[in-house]
Amino acid sequence: MNPISIVFSWIGDADLRAMHTGNGKGTAPLAQLLRERPFHEVHLLAGQDEKEARAFAAWLGTDTAAVVTLHWAPLINPDDYGEICRTALRGVEAVANRMASTDRLCFHLGSGTAATAAIWILLAKAGFPQAQLLEVTSERTVREVTIPFSINTDMLPDLLRTQDQQLIRLAHEGFRDAHPEFGSIACQCEAMRRVVEKATLVAARHIPVLIQGESGTGKELLARAIHNTSPLREGPFVAINCGAIPDNLVESELFGHEKGAFTGALTQRKGLFVQAHGGTVFLDEIGELPLSVQVKLLRVLQEHEVTPVGSNETVPVTFRLIAATNKNLLEEMAAGHFREDLFHRIAVALLLLPPLRARGRDVELLTDRILDQINQECRDQPGFRKKSLTENARKQLQEHRWPGNIRELQNTLHRAAVWTQGEIIRGRDIREALLPEYTSDHGGERILNRPLGTGLRLADILTEVADHYFHRALAESHNNKAQATRLLGLPNATTFANWSKKYPWDQGRGKKES
Repeated sequence: MNPISIVFSWIGDADLRAMHTGNGKGTAPLAQLLRERPFHEVHLLAGQDEKEARAFAAWLGTDTAAVVTLHWAPLINPDDYGEICRTALRGVEAVANRMASTDRLCFHLGSGTAATAAIWILLAKAGFPQAQLLEVTSERTVREVTIPFSINTDMLPDLLRTQDQQLIRLAHEGFRDAHPEFGSIACQCEAMRRVVEKATLVAARHIPVLIQGESGTGKELLARAIHNTSPLREGPFVAINCGAIPDNLVESELFGHEKGAFTGALTQRKGLFVQAHGGTVFLDEIGELPLSVQVKLLRVLQEHEVTPVGSNETVPVTFRLIAATNKNLLEEMAAGHFREDLFHRIAVALLLLPPLRARGRDVELLTDRILDQINQECRDQPGFRKKSLTENARKQLQEHRWPGNIRELQNTLHRAAVWTQGEIIRGRDIREALLPEYTSDHGGERILNRPLGTGLRLADILTEVADHYFHRALAESHNNKAQATRLLGLPNATTFANWSKKYPWDQGRGKKES
């Protein structure tokens, strides 16, 4: 038996009848499939009755050597092709991501409904072209089904798009096995995969790292993964939020102080850098440091020694610096709020974390992980019932802008889990758990409420809006026009080009190297 031979199948009515009637496994299509062809893994999909599905999985696994795994997700409408497709795709991708090749992946057409069979065909033709389609004939033999047509993935929604060649290459190289510390970081989207790949490369080098990204994007999680993969992983990881320290205590916190150095210094104190000797210092929100402290930090990085407050003696230190900020330090430098020499010292490796709204289906992957964690943490709490999400609830989460990024997603799911008394979190539950949308400026007023006449030109306003969103989309997609087209909600590259001609935004401004 090939060790990576894996079959996916929905549980059908005929399978359940065979279990309930006690006529043995001979009349169950799935059991016949396993009898005729050995598999290493069997992945069952179900969306109606979780208790009955689990009973069937246990019943099926009693006389097969294969590992039987159940993927259950509530289907509000068993004939909803969108719900079926998303449920199937989540299960298949979770397995395919750990396979070097999908040529031993099989989809069983003989169990389930006409809708589930149709989705298997779509997935095989558009998403996993190496997968086999199998069915059990009336003679109880297994045959491969050949579909005599192909499907252009450009004609399908993002739901069916396969992962690109970069992910396949990383899979071949055993990326997850080689870097397990990064396994907790969701990185299906191209932008996030690029960040994680760069982080794995820089982790082995003893150079400073600057992580830039909005609040809640996971900067400390990435910093810890870099530390845990680095040669200094046996040393301490010392983290501090620079914005949370009062200005008059910053030097003492970072560099330490001698007894009596200032009022209230009753004992000697080791500073952050001394505590982190032999390990990693993580300075979160480094842009909040006062300029006077930035000068002293630069000296520590240059000389590899610190001078505690109130002392004339230096203390040698060895550490790796990882800094993070939600500010644009180039703009802070231009405004005179951040030293240019310090920036170039800490930004030897610069990692730009994309916001959650730019990470596509990573939202769904993060949702599943966070909900699993909530179910695990709350399982022993009085009255708590394991939660699952409907497809409408997932749609609400996918379409939200997430100004608070991953942290906001976590809090939203926690609220929804607490406020939902049953087992299923629906779309309305998510809407009630979402925070009201807000904005930090009044751009809408500036665009929408200009006085009519007095030189107003509608074409100029539309061009201004196009300029703003085209540049954002290209920046977040690393100048990938196909991905920028999707971020803008445009149907295809032709529409992208037509908009560029109709509203001639400045295509040279801020253009980034791809």
